[in-house]
Amino acid sequence: MHILIIGGGIAGISAAWRLRNSGCDVTIIEARSFLGGRLCSYADRATGTPFDNGPHLFLSSYRATRALLKDMGIAESFTFPWLNSIPFRDSSSKKIRLHFRPMPAPWNLAAGLLTFPLLSGEARRRTVLTAHKLLSEAINPSLSAEKWLDSFWQNEERRIFWDPLIHATLNTSARNVSIRDLQTVIKEGFCKGLLGGRLGYAQEPLGTVFNTEVGITLEDAGIKVITNAKVTGITTLNNRITGVILKDGQHLECNAAVIAVPPWSLGFLQTSLPSYNTLKSEYKLDKWQPNPISSLYLWSDKRPIFDAFTCLPGQTAEWLFDFARIWGNRQAPICLLLGNIPEDHLKLDEKNNQIERIIAECTRLFPELKTVRWKHRQFITENRATPLRPSELWGKALPQTTPLNNMFLAGDWLNHLPPTVEAAVRSGERAAGGVLKKK
Repeated sequence: MHILIIGGGIAGISAAWRLRNSGCDVTIIEARSFLGGRLCSYADRATGTPFDNGPHLFLSSYRATRALLKDMGIAESFTFPWLNSIPFRDSSSKKIRLHFRPMPAPWNLAAGLLTFPLLSGEARRRTVLTAHKLLSEAINPSLSAEKWLDSFWQNEERRIFWDPLIHATLNTSARNVSIRDLQTVIKEGFCKGLLGGRLGYAQEPLGTVFNTEVGITLEDAGIKVITNAKVTGITTLNNRITGVILKDGQHLECNAAVIAVPPWSLGFLQTSLPSYNTLKSEYKLDKWQPNPISSLYLWSDKRPIFDAFTCLPGQTAEWLFDFARIWGNRQAPICLLLGNIPEDHLKLDEKNNQIERIIAECTRLFPELKTVRWKHRQFITENRATPLRPSELWGKALPQTTPLNNMFLAGDWLNHLPPTVEAAVRSGERAAGGVLKKK
């Protein structure tokens, strides 16, 4: 069988790898010039060093992702350090850690929260009780995380713990996601397995891992990769896909296909899939919203080295990532993760020195930076970082089948998990499994 994978992100890579291991002839078609989708890097012209499209954390509980990386021979590009803790900086510039204690989950998280010095004693108690409810109770998924949590949290733990956690794991505010998503983060991310999930990261630029290393691995396995190839339509016969049409007019034939693109990129099916309106209605394709994530990178020849990442609760920059530590390269930048602040907003505020205020705010938290002279900065927004699921679909399973018998969907937006790398990998594997059942 010749299978076409439309989309070279991690969901498409996951599907392609499983299909190739099952003996299929596989071709990946990617519209951009590189593989990896949102797991990508750019070259900074001024300094010659790479920078990612935004910092990405991985959890040790990402079982499918870690299994895929190991099978592809690139697991050593990632690390999940012990001891498991998250550094914080509060307004007094003190360095404080939230330790996940070496105890069986979920006691590891509970013990850490009960000894977390950034929260008052009463706030610690409320936070642990709220986490317990998320672990043990059946919760109506049609409620937003904000609406459900309003009954339990106070401003103190919201600002210091819950908001940073939600922004870091769900990439948006509590009002935009179902409480089911936060519940899954606590259960699957931090309280699964013997000691729960450890936070990890790639020890190389994401582009090196997911474009270069993965690209070489795919080609060595016999998977053909076509980049800079935009799909504009498909051909069908007897309710089956028979091929795809590229922007340059090429027609590539196939026996089956996996469409591994985000919901707003399925428009190319509109003119060539007779049942497109059924697909559009079932998945509410016109209601999905792309969620932007903004980051500010700063370079300096001489500066202190910090922890790989530090949470900055209540600040404009929600997290600081030190790529000198992450990559082991002193020429690499630090990154201030600004969350959902849109690029246009910062550009409009440039005359008011908005970026300078963000840097000054960071310097107050890190007095070690007072003598540092930043020689270069790079602001970047990933405008479509994550898909925001319409509230009508909260808590509902989305099938990966389509009106065509041999065409399947894949992507982080289809999984019961929040939109993460793990969700994308599992989705790709399930789409591949659907193809193989039809084989």
